[in-house]
Amino acid sequence: MPGSALIALGILGVALWFNQRLRRWDGALDRAAAEQATFLTEGLSDRWVGVAIVISAALSLFLELAMIRWQAAVFPFFAFYKNLSLLSCFAGLGLGDSLGNRNRSHLFLTLPLLCWQFRFMTWMRYGMSPDQTSSLFVLPFREQLNMGVSSVSHLYYGLQTYYVLAVVFLLTALAFVPVGQLCGYVMKRRSKLTGYGFNLLGSLAGVLLMFVVSAFWTLPAIWFMLAFASLLAFYARRQSTLLVGAGFAVLALVILEWPAAPAFQRIYSPYQRLEVGRDGQGQMEIRAAGHYYQRVHDFSNGADRPALRMIKEYYELPYQLIQHPKDVAVVGAGTGNDVAAALRGNAEHVDAIEIDPAILMLGATGILNIPTAILGCEP
Repeated sequence: MPGSALIALGILGVALWFNQRLRRWDGALDRAAAEQATFLTEGLSDRWVGVAIVISAALSLFLELAMIRWQAAVFPFFAFYKNLSLLSCFAGLGLGDSLGNRNRSHLFLTLPLLCWQFRFMTWMRYGMSPDQTSSLFVLPFREQLNMGVSSVSHLYYGLQTYYVLAVVFLLTALAFVPVGQLCGYVMKRRSKLTGYGFNLLGSLAGVLLMFVVSAFWTLPAIWFMLAFASLLAFYARRQSTLLVGAGFAVLALVILEWPAAPAFQRIYSPYQRLEVGRDGQGQMEIRAAGHYYQRVHDFSNGADRPALRMIKEYYELPYQLIQHPKDVAVVGAGTGNDVAAALRGNAEHVDAIEIDPAILMLGATGILNIPTAILGCEP
């Protein structure tokens, strides 16, 4: 059985074992949940309820967007299944909001659940051999062959991918249930119209915050650190609860930043995660959303080699058909291979259109070792 399936089964086995262990702590957990609910319904001062609604709504939207971006950056198939990440967050938030009138709140379980998911996914991505994770770098359908990701060769591998998706869906939804319940608790302390007004304001603030941190090319640790700090602000004022929550928050951030591939530099652009390195011939290679995207070809040296000559002719084919074009538009210019071919084809004017500023910059500068302080990327 491939390693990824064994790990997924192992995670479920640990969950069942952990569930048995939790039964021994039923009394303590129940008291903590009751205390947490009391704090949200009575501990918050009335004058701060409006602010609490705004922060809780901003937290839910910001954390949701952070999870969608992070999951898509870990494994390629999550980049194609972003709706699954979205639906799992929605499911948890919706279920939690419907439980906002209960006298128990398990908000303190969100951080352990997120920590568990981070460990599960990063270990499959970085802690296993390529042979063990090979089935998680393919898609269980054939419509995306042109996207640089292979499709499954056997039905079994497709089922395995969906199985891992199901496990991650469950872990994500469970982590978001207490966050949704938090929103439900604080909104019920205001009239419906006033509560929804504050909620809408907070939702817009959460989206704007993700826009800002993405615009500055920040790391996932920054996103989740902001989310964890907001989450801890709603914890019941018990020292043990706060210390345990802070401990899980630090552990989760360490797990997020621990994996490293020295041969590839990771850059979190406003659009996606890029991994930049060198191939066997020393050419810059870029991976987007976890899979191969493009190489930056340099034909100034060694263009007489058969392999390079074939690639060069591939890019220059349009200009063999239409010589000396006046205007050329390259949509999805990437690192500029097509733009360079147009210039070699004596195009008078070239418009290059590329959505990702990091890819555009890498192609324009050809620099691999970019200062991490400038890019917010990992060595």
